[in-house]
Amino acid sequence: MYYPLAQQEFESYLNGYDRENDRIKLKIIHTYGVVKQAEELAGRMHLSAEDTDLTRLIALLHDIGRFEQLKRFDSFEPTTMDHAAYGVQVLFEEGMIRQFVPEDTWDDIIRTAIARHSDFHLEGITDNRTQLHARLIRDADKLDNCRVKLQDDLLVFMGASGKEKEGAVHISAVIQMVNSNIDYEGFSIGKGKLRDLIIDCSVVEKFDVPRVTSIPNRDKFL
Repeated sequence: MYYPLAQQEFESYLNGYDRENDRIKLKIIHTYGVVKQAEELAGRMHLSAEDTDLTRLIALLHDIGRFEQLKRFDSFEPTTMDHAAYGVQVLFEEGMIRQFVPEDTWDDIIRTAIARHSDFHLEGITDNRTQLHARLIRDADKLDNCRVKLQDDLLVFMGASGKEKEGAVHISAVIQMVNSNIDYEGFSIGKGKLRDLIIDCSVVEKFDVPRVTSIPNRDKFL
């Protein structure tokens, strides 16, 4: 479909922002992380070539409103701007979508998926294909958000000042811990399993993700 063209246009769009800004960098990495997660989900679901390309395209554009939010407010806080709504405004009300996708065949799907990608629940979407892509981008986004919070610099994400960063424990130290083998009161936890538990406990209350139940004394450990 149009993903290669869309990626080229997206890179041109990013040239209007400060790529050296740590949080702009964070969002660029996140965007392509979501593309990767969306591709993997589409592959596991054996989607058609067209739906797979559409999945990648939506992932590429899902956070386009974030860049203007950072430029205007230097913040990710939802009180400053509804970035999903602004993304829809830029793409569809201002017509930028035609730079990424020359035809309007998938406009309704793209618009709804981007508008709803931050929603925990997706009620009211009656078209099955639109519902599919809304779920895909929501889940791909949340999967990469787990990576962001576990691997990227949380101080950058939270907008900490230079002074606040001084002497702070860097997230890499936490990553080293959660990616290590851990022994707890004679109970051995393999490499990466603590990371899986953290993700499990972080998202289970908000999404329909079953808890890990195969670990003995799980509640005692946590």
